[in-house]
Amino acid sequence: MILLDTAELTREEMVDKGFTPYKSPRSGDSNFGWMDVSVFLPEADRNVEAYSTCAVQSPNVDNWLRLPFVGREGANSLHISITFSMRSCNRMVNAENLVQCKETFNLYYFPADSDFGNDLLPSWDALTYKKVDTIAAEYTFQGMEDRRYNTETQTVALVESGPRGVYFAIQDQGACLTIARLVVFYVTCPNVTVDYAFFDETPTAATSIVEASGRCVEHATEKSKLSYVCQHDGRWYKSPRGQCVCKPGYQGAA
Repeated sequence: MILLDTAELTREEMVDKGFTPYKSPRSGDSNFGWMDVSVFLPEADRNVEAYSTCAVQSPNVDNWLRLPFVGREGANSLHISITFSMRSCNRMVNAENLVQCKETFNLYYFPADSDFGNDLLPSWDALTYKKVDTIAAEYTFQGMEDRRYNTETQTVALVESGPRGVYFAIQDQGACLTIARLVVFYVTCPNVTVDYAFFDETPTAATSIVEASGRCVEHATEKSKLSYVCQHDGRWYKSPRGQCVCKPGYQGAA
């Protein structure tokens, strides 16, 4: 279930939804922070709205890009897929002018019950957010003619009775980086009927299993308690437990 896909948004829609860039004033005027750009994305076969930064000639770079509030909608875990390109540091033109250069960026999230984010909150620092991972580029490029995109998918486990949603945020500390696409989604086991027992679509867990309860279809009654194991990859595990049998006067279809 896709909750957010930037490839489907115009620039105006991204702003309206609450994409918020921030740059630390300590990095000086040579750091322009996250800039609005449009790039051709092969997987979409068209231009998409994106964000780019390349503050490799600035000190103390601390650029943040916060995504809009994403409601969990009953999900036990959320996945975020990031499609990005990264310029190679050791092949940078005028490398002698580099103050610093990285080929990684950081991904964070902040659990929240409501959409309260603004230019100041949540605070723009690593202590406020929970770190998901430091993401490195498998492919880097020198010139636009040899640009290749990377896609990284990360998973955040959510507490069942926890906050109703999250803010994801990307922190750049001096990379030449373009974020071309961001997709936030969760995985479910589909609704299914097995031997007169019906099981609803069930959100998966991050790494463990979820045991779903079922109910008997019309004109059937439960003989033993129904349950079905939903695996983290969105597949039901083997056969369900329990049994439904036809009520008197009814029989199953051949």
